[in-house]
Amino acid sequence: MKLFVLSIIWMICFIHSVAAAAIVDQITVNEKIVALTIENAQDPDSVAQALRLLQEQGVRATFFVPAKAVAGNETLLRTLISQGHDLGNYGMEPQYWGDTPSAVIKQQLVSAGDIIEKLGGKTQLIKPAFGYYEENFLQAVTAYRPSATVIRGIDTDDWMLTTPQAVVQQVLSLAGNGAIINVNMQAKAAVAALPSIISAMKGAGYQFVTITELQGKVKKPEEQEPVPYRVLYSRPLPLPSVALTFDDGGNDKQVNALLAVLKENNIKSTFFLLGNWIAANPQLVNRILAEGHEIGNHSYSHPQFTRLSKSEIEEEIKACENALIQVAGQPLKRYFRPPYGDYNNTTSAILRDLGYRALVMWNVDSRDWYGIGGALMAETVARQVTNGSIVLFHLHGANTVSAIGQLIPTLREQGYQFVTISEMLKNP
Repeated sequence: MKLFVLSIIWMICFIHSVAAAAIVDQITVNEKIVALTIENAQDPDSVAQALRLLQEQGVRATFFVPAKAVAGNETLLRTLISQGHDLGNYGMEPQYWGDTPSAVIKQQLVSAGDIIEKLGGKTQLIKPAFGYYEENFLQAVTAYRPSATVIRGIDTDDWMLTTPQAVVQQVLSLAGNGAIINVNMQAKAAVAALPSIISAMKGAGYQFVTITELQGKVKKPEEQEPVPYRVLYSRPLPLPSVALTFDDGGNDKQVNALLAVLKENNIKSTFFLLGNWIAANPQLVNRILAEGHEIGNHSYSHPQFTRLSKSEIEEEIKACENALIQVAGQPLKRYFRPPYGDYNNTTSAILRDLGYRALVMWNVDSRDWYGIGGALMAETVARQVTNGSIVLFHLHGANTVSAIGQLIPTLREQGYQFVTISEMLKNP
C-alpha cells in the first residue's frame, strides 16, 4: 500500500513539474561565461545609465525593466535591443507578489509581455521582482507561459551590503561557469560595483553573454560529466569557513525565530528537511527558500535506513524530492543526510545512481536534541569548530535559536565565514 501511495504522489508531482516553468539560478556550461541581469531600472534615466556603463565595458546583458515605467519610451528600449541586450518580462511594476492572487500576477505578466513582444524582447524570460516569489507566482507563470524560464541568479545581497567592495567580493565568492549575476538598479552599492564586477570577472577569464546566449551553451547530455559523489563530514576552504545545517522540522515559532536570526546576521544555511514536514508546512518551506537558504533531502519519514530494503530507501528519497516539487515548484539540492546519521553501502549506491552529489554528515554535533542550554551549547560548538566544519542542529531543538544567536558572533570574531553545502562543494 505504501509503495502504491508513494507512486501516485510521484506521478502527480512529475506531471506538475513537467507543466511548470523552469527556475534557473545558473546554467551548466563548459565555457567560462556568465550572464549579467539588470533588474528594477524604474525609469528611462536608470535604463540609460545602465546602457552607458555596459557600452563602456563592451558587455551585453539581460534587462528586466518594469514595463509600466518605460511604456512611453519605446525608442530607448529598441536601442537596448539593437545593442544586443535581452529584454525580459518583469511585470508592469515592481512589487512583492507574496499575497497577490495568481490570476492578478498572470495579468501583469500578460500586459508586460505584450509591450515587450512588440519591441522584440524575450517574453519567455521572467524574473520575479527582488528575486522573491511563492507558489502563486509560479502558478501564474505556468498559466501565462508553461515553457517560460524564471530567472533568479546568484544572490548578491544588494539589500544588505552597503559598499561596492562588499558586493564585488560577494559576487566573486559565488560566481562560476554559467552563473547569472544580478544587479538591482535601485541598490546604490550594486550599481557602483558594476564596473568592478565586470572588470574582476573579465580578469578571471570570464566573458559576458545574455541569458539567451547562455541557454544556447547548455551542455548536451553526452557532454556532461558524471555527477561526482562523496560522503562529506567536513571540507576545509581557503578562508576559515563553517556550515550551519538544520535537520528535520519544527513548529512555526521555532522555524520563524531561527530564520529571523539567520536573516539578521546575513547567513545562508542548508536545511535537511523531512518530506512529510515539507508537505505539512508549505509556508515555512517557501520562506526558507525565499530567504536564500537551500534545502537538502532528509528522507520522507525519518526511518533508520540500514533497516530498509533497497526499494524502501528509494521510496523515502524520491518521496521527499517530490514533496518539495509539489510545495515549492522546484527540486531540492542533490544532497542527502541520513536519519540518525545511519547509512550503508546500499544507501550510497542508490544516491549515486539517483545523481546525488553528496551524503552529508557532520563533524560537530550541537546535541541540541538533548536539552542543553543555549549558552553552553554555543560555547561547546565554538570549541569544536575548525575550518570546514559542518555543524548539526535541529529545527525542533528547544534551545537551538538561543545557541545560534550566541554562536554566530563568537565564530565571526574567530575569523570564520558561514557557507552553505553548495558553497562548500563549489570547487573540486
